[in-house]
Amino acid sequence: MLPTPFGPLVGVTPGVLSFQGSASGYPVMLGYEIYYKLIGITESTPDVLHHDELRADFGRIFPIGGCDSEDIVFPLVNVTNADSPHTVSLDFTFSSETDSEPNLGFSWSGELTTIRRSVSDDLGFCRRFSTTDGYEGNSNDITAGAVLAIAEGSLIDLVVYVVSYGRDKGTDIYGAPLLVGRLRLDDLPYG
Repeated sequence: MLPTPFGPLVGVTPGVLSFQGSASGYPVMLGYEIYYKLIGITESTPDVLHHDELRADFGRIFPIGGCDSEDIVFPLVNVTNADSPHTVSLDFTFSSETDSEPNLGFSWSGELTTIRRSVSDDLGFCRRFSTTDGYEGNSNDITAGAVLAIAEGSLIDLVVYVVSYGRDKGTDIYGAPLLVGRLRLDDLPYG
C-alpha cells in the first residue's frame, strides 16, 4: 500500500497547483505520476476513482525528451531522496509574450523540471502546451470541447490528478488518485 498525496494546497500563486506527500515508512515508494486533461470551461471536472482511468482517459505529464507513455522506468517525480513531508508544485504561469514552458518544482531540491504533454510530435518528442504544437481531438489528453475552444480563441481548463507510484518485487504499484486542481489556461503560449 502506498500513501496517497494530500492537498491540494490552498492560497498558492494563481496558475500554480501544489500537493504534499510523505515517503517515510514506505520503502517501495518511488514517487508520483501526474496526469492531466484539457477541457472546455463549461465541461465538468472528470471524477477519477482508479489509476487505470487516468491511463485510459488522461495524458501523463512528461519531462522534456522522448515521449514513451508505455514504459515508466522512473516516476515523473522521484521522491527517493525527498524530505518527508514534501511539496510538489506545477507552475503554468506562462504567457503568450514569452517562450516559457510549465515546470515542476520540488521542495527538497529547489530544482525545476520543464514539463510537456504526452502527445508525440513527428520526431517522437513530447509536444509543448502551446497552440503552435497543435491540439487535435484524436488524443486522450484533450476533449473535443477544448479543441473547439482553442480553434475559436476561447479559454480552456487544465485538470490535474496525481498518484503515488512504487515497485514491489518487479510489479508497479499505484496509490489512490488525488485531484490536485483545475486551472484556467487563458494565455496559451506561442499563439
